[in-house]
Amino acid sequence: MSRHFRAQYPVLAVIAAMSAACSSAPGGEAPGDDWVEKNEDLSTVPTYEQYRDEARRTILGRDVFVVETDMLFSDEAKLLDYYNERYTDPVDKSIINVASGNRDTRSSPKNIRYCFSAGWGQNQGTYTAPDLEPVRIAIQQAMEAWEGIANVQFVYMSALDGATCSTSGANPGVDFIVQHYSDSNTAIGPFPSNSWSNQRLLVPTSGIGRLLAIHEVGHALGFRHEHTHSGASPRCSESGTYEELTAFDTDSVMKYSDCTVSQAINGTELSALDAIGARVAYGPPDWWWAVIVN
Repeated sequence: MSRHFRAQYPVLAVIAAMSAACSSAPGGEAPGDDWVEKNEDLSTVPTYEQYRDEARRTILGRDVFVVETDMLFSDEAKLLDYYNERYTDPVDKSIINVASGNRDTRSSPKNIRYCFSAGWGQNQGTYTAPDLEPVRIAIQQAMEAWEGIANVQFVYMSALDGATCSTSGANPGVDFIVQHYSDSNTAIGPFPSNSWSNQRLLVPTSGIGRLLAIHEVGHALGFRHEHTHSGASPRCSESGTYEELTAFDTDSVMKYSDCTVSQAINGTELSALDAIGARVAYGPPDWWWAVIVN
């Protein structure tokens, strides 16, 4: 088991830390690179049957429904509720997911445990999984970025790596797992309120870069796409119950570059408003108090 620790920032570095929480990415992704999340065409309203059939997937041997790239539903009743919210009674929302009337945050934010599944770098029959080391580096750098702006801490349960790190049975003692799957370029991050079987940060066969990892770890903390904000321009609607924590942020790491024409993520670092929203949801990081005391 290992924890991620951040060095305390000097006072003059506070503003810089808010706007650029990580160093340069290995691989150097730029805005618009091929790290994408799939998006839906909202120009026409599909029938429920069309929506259901388009969303149907088999992921790692399980029949599920996937919409808006990273929203997973394990049963059709929940998918139907979501469809009705989206097309029958749409609700404005953005930034933080809301589940059962509460902000969808991790219940133990200073002890968010994770592990890596088995089979990295190996042929899986229908696809070859990416190598573990670059994936691990990108994911952990992304976690450190969020740790630098909010009161969260991720704990790597390395002893559980491998076959034990799976959502197919009882929880081995983690909050989510990091797992490869057969899609070529779509990563998926789990909301805190997802069922245990869907607590998987899914990595495509092409791997994952640091900036995409920051985006997906943001979903794992409960944050939604910024371009759904009521003040976004352009705006691409989603559905459900969400809370807007800040003004619209065109530089947000959670935003697509232009959701009307492309599925490419912004390719940015965590912005100042990303940091403010994260602190609204989780509180300030511990190093803030050290700066104040000193």
